[in-house]
Amino acid sequence: MSSLIRRLLFVDDEKELHDLVDVVLEDLKLLITHCLSGEKGLEAMKQDQEFAVVISNYHMGHGMTGGDFLKSVKQLSPKSSRILVTGGMSEGDLGEMLKKGDIDGYAIKPIFVDNFIGQVEKGLAAYALA
Repeated sequence: MSSLIRRLLFVDDEKELHDLVDVVLEDLKLLITHCLSGEKGLEAMKQDQEFAVVISNYHMGHGMTGGDFLKSVKQLSPKSSRILVTGGMSEGDLGEMLKKGDIDGYAIKPIFVDNFIGQVEKGLAAYALA
């Protein structure tokens, strides 16, 4: 049952943010898989792992962008909620990605913890209804 899946995939090339995400989301009791690139994130998804929520930073040091990664996630796992984290995109570009369905939500850096947790909770709820 998809409503019981409490797995989250977090993709960011900054290692220190992975520990922070674990602390911030601790109370949600999620099984969090961490990857340092979009390519590694896609590998994790292809290993028969179903994720309720997938979060990716937009700008990563090498390889694909978070936007490209989340478009691929949409194809691999259309029920997964996709959240983009960014510090440099305009609200207009983010709105366009939402309109196209490439992402389901976003968090702008610096991230406000309550907003971030709310985005994840919203993603979990949407996944449970899918």
